[in-house]
Amino acid sequence: MYKLMIVDDESLSRYVLRALITKKFSNIEIVGEAENGRQAIELNHKLQPDLIIMDIKMPGINGIDASMEILREYFNSCILILTAYNNFEYVKQALDIGVKGYILKPVNELEVVEKINKVLGQIDEKLNNCDFKELIDAKLRAIKPYMENELVAAFINGNCDVGKVENYIAFLQEEIKAGYFMLISPGRTNSREINECIRSRIIKEKTAAIVTRNLPLYKKCFFGKPQGNSIVVFIPVNENFEHKEVVNEAVIIAQDILRKLKVAGDVNASIGIGNAYTDIKNFSKSYNEAGFALRKSSDQNSVIHFSSLCIEMNSGTFHEYPLDLENKLIDEIKAGNIENAKSFADEIITELIANIDNMDILKGYAEELIFILKRNVFKMGIHMDKSLSMGMLLELVELTSADEIEVWCKKNVDYIIEQVEKCPGRNSEMISKVFEYINRNFNKDITLESVANEVGLSSQYLSKIFKEKCGTNFIDYITTKRLEFAETLLKKGDLNIKQVSKMSGYEDSNYFCRIFKKNTGLSPRQFRANVILHNLQ
Repeated sequence: MYKLMIVDDESLSRYVLRALITKKFSNIEIVGEAENGRQAIELNHKLQPDLIIMDIKMPGINGIDASMEILREYFNSCILILTAYNNFEYVKQALDIGVKGYILKPVNELEVVEKINKVLGQIDEKLNNCDFKELIDAKLRAIKPYMENELVAAFINGNCDVGKVENYIAFLQEEIKAGYFMLISPGRTNSREINECIRSRIIKEKTAAIVTRNLPLYKKCFFGKPQGNSIVVFIPVNENFEHKEVVNEAVIIAQDILRKLKVAGDVNASIGIGNAYTDIKNFSKSYNEAGFALRKSSDQNSVIHFSSLCIEMNSGTFHEYPLDLENKLIDEIKAGNIENAKSFADEIITELIANIDNMDILKGYAEELIFILKRNVFKMGIHMDKSLSMGMLLELVELTSADEIEVWCKKNVDYIIEQVEKCPGRNSEMISKVFEYINRNFNKDITLESVANEVGLSSQYLSKIFKEKCGTNFIDYITTKRLEFAETLLKKGDLNIKQVSKMSGYEDSNYFCRIFKKNTGLSPRQFRANVILHNLQ
């Protein structure tokens, strides 16, 4: 129901308008009447009608001045002015200040109905636009945490599609040129009243709540999906950052978070922090460094920055973990290429042993390698004996030489790879998943990256095995699938070209027609005409 107010110093004029509007508009309620400009201003403030019909010439404050005052305070107000034939200077003035139109006196029923309907349409359009904007804003708020998770996952991955990452950043309306990772791992409370499993879950939830509420108050940050027992946070910094300043600030923030966890939740925790880097592809180094620092934490309520470990270990020429080789190793394992996997594993171990003299760092990287492999194998649905896993780590602690660590690495990497080898058809199963996904989604917004993410491979590796298995590249394969589907739709004859284009995965029908002709030698219309002609013969 729309609310309307009539403003006119003549009671007969108000009566005529009231009777006409009541008769013609069942969706309008006349909520007030005023006989001068002052009353109109006061009633508008009290009633806030959707529409005001205002006479121009009234004693005291006239209709122009009253309208100006109302529009100054309520700029969305809709006002129609009443005017006689000889008052067009006033009309021009009224239109200049923002009234929606005018109605001539004496009033004509058709004109009144037409002008009111026009204004009501404008009100509806404005409301719909507001509703739509609120709906879009609500959807954006709902999807934002998911986009943040995807962005952080891409940073962790390292060999991510930079274009896709930049799209995430643009969607979040952020500017990320540099940053570092912080991993927060909760311990136990002092409570012994409930069983261990429930207690552990409560601690994690309590820690996550306190961290997500407090950390953004210090710095802009993005939360990723929890990794094991750790809360994952990426913190952007200025691309021209000073290393020492960023380190000091990160440690101070982490220490304050620990205090808040203790005071607000009676939770002990450890925090590992990686170095800040400027290239998106280097952010994964910071994640690995934060994980390494976290694992070096000797007790709860401690903050370890990776740079402090390097200083303590006198490793001014610190050798970076071979992340690229690790990604290749994981791809080969997922695809079931056992010999290739073993070859990459040997390459990683050889590089670590040859370049790292410090035993603590070497052990940390060896542990990192085994941890990453176990996690990926677990995601493939292959489970290993937990007691064996614990035994691996206990054995590593006792080792004292690089040769012993090399033997330990090879033995345990081979063991993990053998678990994959025991699962027959891993390669063919992976390929089957790829084609199942493509067959379901070829006519949607599908990319090599989206398929790779779906089956858990890197886009580079997927491109390689796609070429090997199909003899063509990904884009050409998708194009062929779409055009075959388009031909099927064109043969049915009950859809127009735009509909066929859209259903085949092409939003732009002109582009679809060019691609179709390039691949078939015929335009879609010619193809359909040939089909019809063939059916008639």
